Amino acid sequence: MRFWVAVKNLRTTGAGSSALLLATGLKRLGCSVAMIVEGDGSLASEAAKSGIEVQWPLWRLPRLVSGGDVVIAHRSLDHLLSLFTLGMDVTRVRIWSYSRSPRSSLAALCPFTHLIVLPFHNERLHGGCRVLHIAGGIETHPFLTASPQRRWHPHAIGMVARLKEGRGHRIVVKASELVPVEHRLVFVGDGELASPLRERAGSMGIIHRLELIREKVPDYPGLLSSFDLLVYLSPGSDATCRTVIEAMAAGVPVVTVEEGGLPELVGRGGVVVSKTTEDIARVAGGLLVNPSLRKRMGLWGRSRARGLTVENRAERLLLALNGLLSHTDESRSLSVLQLISRKGCDSGGGLQALQLARGLKSRGIEVTFGARGEGSCLSRSEEAGVPFISIPMRSEWDLPSLIALVRFLRRKGISLVHVHKGLAHSLAMVAGWILPRPLAVVANRGVSFDLEPWNRWRYQ
Repeated sequence: MRFWVAVKNLRTTGAGSSALLLATGLKRLGCSVAMIVEGDGSLASEAAKSGIEVQWPLWRLPRLVSGGDVVIAHRSLDHLLSLFTLGMDVTRVRIWSYSRSPRSSLAALCPFTHLIVLPFHNERLHGGCRVLHIAGGIETHPFLTASPQRRWHPHAIGMVARLKEGRGHRIVVKASELVPVEHRLVFVGDGELASPLRERAGSMGIIHRLELIREKVPDYPGLLSSFDLLVYLSPGSDATCRTVIEAMAAGVPVVTVEEGGLPELVGRGGVVVSKTTEDIARVAGGLLVNPSLRKRMGLWGRSRARGLTVENRAERLLLALNGLLSHTDESRSLSVLQLISRKGCDSGGGLQALQLARGLKSRGIEVTFGARGEGSCLSRSEEAGVPFISIPMRSEWDLPSLIALVRFLRRKGISLVHVHKGLAHSLAMVAGWILPRPLAVVANRGVSFDLEPWNRWRYQ
């Protein structure tokens, strides 16, 4: 089994970071792993440093995979490109790499995807998808063993996020004015909001409280562990909420909001607040004057973070895939559909297909008989004790019939379709391309006429 971790990123931020951490975890478990990314950037170089094979650009993905591979897609484009492997023996996994709830469009792709991974249990996805919930997946060891890098007097409220609109920096600056306890605001990150934040703090008379760390920090775990608390208001595109888990591993209480699965993730390692200045100021002030409460939260956070490692996340994914693949292998040897585009089963191909279904059933094989409408095929199938499905099959371009066939094959786990007549053959072949797992098609042509150029493709 070879894993292809695909992500439309150049940098080790957001989904790019999540993809690299998952690839790292799989490699440490002894898996064969390669990453395919958008181009030659920091993400590619960091993956190469970790000994992970890297390919780019992203559009090469369908050409690189082969039968038996697993494609793990993190973004929408990665997922769409993975669909070019339909009809191949390729397992497709979609990682939801955002903290917000999945869009309905993701549910529409469920029939073509073997497994969808969501970060939190309180997120739900409808559409009959196989869903796995895995939180976390970061390098926790450097933070579990970190020593404070420096001391702020008397307290420090930290925030790690790019300095841009929508991340909550302005709210935290305003809340700082209402906190009655003397403290420092330490913003770690770079961006266009640096000057406006300084101007804002100056106009409020709290410029002495604000400290911006815009350059890369050599000992980031040490810096994080020196905070008295961390404020995290906008997870953005990082569904792993990496900063929250790092703070918890460093023993730092987290003040966060009720977004995505953050309340479940933080648990007793912090406090969930509304995104208002008053609420943030009240909670931050209460924590700063209560060191014993901060210590208890920090100990709980460390305990929680120990189970959110890259290896833990990769191992849970492997277990889910092994269970999924073994279930699929078992179904392949058991379920057959006899399909003919006729109503009557009193003679010819209809009678032959029905006799084959009866014979398979007598040998203990799970079999279903499929035909048009409510003709004698239905009554004869019921007499034989063979389950029946009615599919109109009006033409080779009958989309409702194709959708009905795909849903039935997926729901029943059919692994082999024995088709009789050309119309049933065409629909079954297209259904086989759409289904996420390989589908064997046995074609019974039933006539001796020469094949025409326009129908020869079905038999090749």
